[in-house]
Amino acid sequence: MPCPPYFAYGSNMHPLRLGERVPSCRVRGVAELPAWRLCFNKRGADDSAKCNIIRSGDRSDYVLGVVYDMAAGEKPVLDRVEGGYHTVTVSVMMEGERLDVFTYLADRDMVDDARRPFDWYLDMVLCGAAHHHLPEGYVGHITGHDVIADMDPARRRGNIRRLDAMRAFSTGREAGAGAASRQR
Repeated sequence: MPCPPYFAYGSNMHPLRLGERVPSCRVRGVAELPAWRLCFNKRGADDSAKCNIIRSGDRSDYVLGVVYDMAAGEKPVLDRVEGGYHTVTVSVMMEGERLDVFTYLADRDMVDDARRPFDWYLDMVLCGAAHHHLPEGYVGHITGHDVIADMDPARRRGNIRRLDAMRAFSTGREAGAGAASRQR
């Protein structure tokens, strides 16, 4: 049975990030999920906030993300990586057409509105948004979230290296050549 398309709205929007987890992933395109809102309120395994979406019912709200195809055999791998989330089917709009996709919602017991994302995690989300040329206003909404510093030096270094690789992938240059690797 084929895997339904996947709607990524957080750090998985970036193809390198998702490709580390699901090597078969292929971008189908940018899509909009109407009447939902993006937030950073899912408690991650590292105790920081990760992306989540919530149904608002307000037609002026929307979440932008990227639709990916992947091999059905790799979906269980992604389900394990996305611990603390459960899958749901939603309808997105892509190129003027409605498309049913699966995505991840935070489990109720994993939602904590007091948590903040690490700076590097927010930067990964922004990197994916930039890679897919999401509109400036939407990117501004993401940028406006408060962040915290990751006090675990090894985890921070590893994720900064990953972020540098994502940026390099998006710009076609070598990883580690960017300002982020020197500034952080």
